[in-house]
Amino acid sequence: AEYPNLYTLVIAIYDSNGVLNQVEACRVGFRSIDIQNGILLHNGKPITICGVNRHEHDPDHGKVISVESMIKDIELAKKNNFNAIRTSHYPNATAFYRLCDYFGIYVCDEANIETHGMMPMGKLADDFGWTNAFVERVTRMVKRDRNHCSIIFWSLGNEAGRGRNLTIARRALRELDTSRPIMYEGGGKIFEGTGESELSDIVCPMYPSVEKTITLTKKHKDRPMILCEYSHSMSNSNGNIDLYWKAFRSNKFPRLAGGFIWDMVDQGLRKVDDQNGREYMAFGGDFGEKVNDKQFCINGLFSPDREEHPAVSEVKYLQQPISIETSRRDAKKIYVPSNYEIQLRMKNRFTFRPLTELKWKWYLTSDTSVDAIYISSLHQVPSDGLVQIKLTAGKTFLGNRRVWLNVRCFLIGSEEVLAKEQFELIGECEEDSGFEIIASTSNETERKELELNEKNDCIEVSLVGPGKGEKVKIVSINRSDGQINAFTTRDGFIAIDNAVPNFTRAAVDNDRGGTDLNFTMMPKWVSFKMKLLAKTLSGYSYYNRWTNFGLIPNSPPQILCHALNVQKDGAGFIKIGADCDVISNTEKKLFSQKISYTIFPDGSIHVNVTTIPMKCLKELETLPRLGFTMCIDRSLKEILYLGRGPNENYCDRKSSSDFGIWRSSPSSMAFNYIVPCENGNVTDCSWAAFTNGEGKGIILIDGRGGGQSTCEGFQFSALLHSQRELHNASHTHLLEERKDGESPIYINFDHYQMGIGGDVSWFPCVYPEYHLKPIKEFKSSFYICPLAGDDPIIVANERLDKKTMG
Repeated sequence: AEYPNLYTLVIAIYDSNGVLNQVEACRVGFRSIDIQNGILLHNGKPITICGVNRHEHDPDHGKVISVESMIKDIELAKKNNFNAIRTSHYPNATAFYRLCDYFGIYVCDEANIETHGMMPMGKLADDFGWTNAFVERVTRMVKRDRNHCSIIFWSLGNEAGRGRNLTIARRALRELDTSRPIMYEGGGKIFEGTGESELSDIVCPMYPSVEKTITLTKKHKDRPMILCEYSHSMSNSNGNIDLYWKAFRSNKFPRLAGGFIWDMVDQGLRKVDDQNGREYMAFGGDFGEKVNDKQFCINGLFSPDREEHPAVSEVKYLQQPISIETSRRDAKKIYVPSNYEIQLRMKNRFTFRPLTELKWKWYLTSDTSVDAIYISSLHQVPSDGLVQIKLTAGKTFLGNRRVWLNVRCFLIGSEEVLAKEQFELIGECEEDSGFEIIASTSNETERKELELNEKNDCIEVSLVGPGKGEKVKIVSINRSDGQINAFTTRDGFIAIDNAVPNFTRAAVDNDRGGTDLNFTMMPKWVSFKMKLLAKTLSGYSYYNRWTNFGLIPNSPPQILCHALNVQKDGAGFIKIGADCDVISNTEKKLFSQKISYTIFPDGSIHVNVTTIPMKCLKELETLPRLGFTMCIDRSLKEILYLGRGPNENYCDRKSSSDFGIWRSSPSSMAFNYIVPCENGNVTDCSWAAFTNGEGKGIILIDGRGGGQSTCEGFQFSALLHSQRELHNASHTHLLEERKDGESPIYINFDHYQMGIGGDVSWFPCVYPEYHLKPIKEFKSSFYICPLAGDDPIIVANERLDKKTMG
């Protein structure tokens, strides 16, 4: 897969007189695949399978695949650091193998045998009436494909149980080829083998948890361990995949040799809606068929037209063949020594390619600039992988500013990033810092005072100037629910239409995975009986449980304010405290919430929230989120934030997302998953600014002082559709088409949001460390500050510095 050296084999046939009758030619390669002491070896060296399952699929032609499409898939695989493909679940078109030979892809070639869904799954595998069918499907594949050097594994099929016919088929395969290991996963049940049976030379289970993966690796000391399917990529998924790769890369488990992600491409078909004329990707049930699996074939890392899902960047990073490390492995912070010299090590994960075939560069980013503050030239990586970085003393970082060292590696002759890493630099503050933080010189707000107006339905706070008529209402807070129903900047621009607590999210497919999902695919009489046993068989989905408590976008909890207290401080600010109950649609109290608003004469607001879950919620495994949703003016489409980016990321899928200041917009933050759902989130944010073309708008700044949290800082998304709209739409084309600047913007602002999961999509799969457990109080704190042409970076850093000092 690294050096696909091929040779042209020519076979000529001559008659008895020496006359040439026929000539055939093909490309061939030479390599060995062995298993020694349970370790998989390629040409005598251990390899890790960075694999993906691939169905032959085209959005317009179904299973008819062009050579151009095959090349595109292989190029996408290579670009994103995949080195292996499993032909799930049938032999592919012969051209595909020739291309894998040429480009360099390890292939697991799978026979067209599957009896998934039969009861028992191995019924046909033990029926001698089917022996010839089993044997012929395996032997035809081997006879056709055995001269392709890219094929390093054979597979007897997929989820066809365990029985005599498979044993006979395996024996027939061995009579044809003994040079390759055989993989086979019988169906996931104990009596079917779970990828551990005598039919497989490789322990190859599907969808074990990370803990189970490690347990199986320790159990089988004579065979390699390769996950034939893992990290189910259905919709917004692939959470906690970094934990798998931590195990794959660990020296503790030399027999654990990687796996094949499920799967490569969403198997949707392009269709045009007869009602609105819009194009969309159709799936189960969209063609009038009554029996279907809904969107269960929409489970790829790439859309049908091969657009990358946001999770692809995470997978590419975890599979990268170069590890960039400090002297302390896995350390993400570097304490810069007094001589300003940093040493990094490029650890080679390639099996055969030397480091000298790579080039690298580094650059610095900070919390004071969108642009890099220094970019190095390209250098060749030395053979020992040790590289030196010399930072100009006192001019590259400042002790009270955040600065990141970013390293990028490339193959010589390529501009595609092969590997990357980011480290935060920690160092002493120097006088000649190279950074200039300019304080705001405006004294306009110093001449203004706050005026309180208590009405029957709300409390209004205005800024009043020294002259007549200089009065602007900056915030209005409802008495009924204690929430902000309008926020206005100092010049009268209404930036926020409303800001209310939010406890729900548009369900991702993994949220819906559970026993109740399986019921929807059963006949009604079967599902009725199964529901009686559901609690003992497996868990209900997160979504099902949220529905029972009214924690879904269609019926969100209501906020009832039973006390609103106002205090005007002698220092010139006003403090409004709201004591609220959060009530479900069944009138059950879910939370007690205290919200404090402190309004300052500069027009900014400090929001401090304490949320206490009630005992009734303790039976919930996790809450979806705790935060605010805000509707802001449509013109505030220019987004600037300090946090992880540039791609969508979540608390359990953020390893590849770098810290920095990022520019975005509502349309670019969103990702149009084929089935609309929660999307566009970014994590570990310190601040986020939303402005129009004139620089007017708002900035949200983290001010949290503690409490249980799934990330540093806050998380947010800014989208053109609300959570309710996303939740209710079954297809993307059913969402109204909207453009930046033409529609209101919905901000989902959270200090807490659970992970998205990723192991499977049919049972609850978010790991406990990414749960939002309703067992203790949650605290959150943030500032809403007006912008009137101010530099958001300066405003944010001034506020954060004050918060730190205070």
